[in-house]
Amino acid sequence: MAKVLLLLFFLSSFLRVSGQVFTLSGTVNGFEKDPIEGATVYIKENGLGTTTDKDGKFALDLAKGV
Repeated sequence: MAKVLLLLFFLSSFLRVSGQVFTLSGTVNGFEKDPIEGATVYIKENGLGTTTDKDGKFALDLAKGV
């Protein structure tokens, strides 16, 4: 019984932590709506960044409140 309770505790902790992360994604386009490959997307507040792919798309996994 103690093992089951311990397992439930860890699962509930995981669910709370996993709910605090979200993905910020988008597309970087130029003046004529052409996608820009290799553009840098940077979050100043936490120092995270990425570059766009050949279609101008990017995605960043971020924690809420950061």
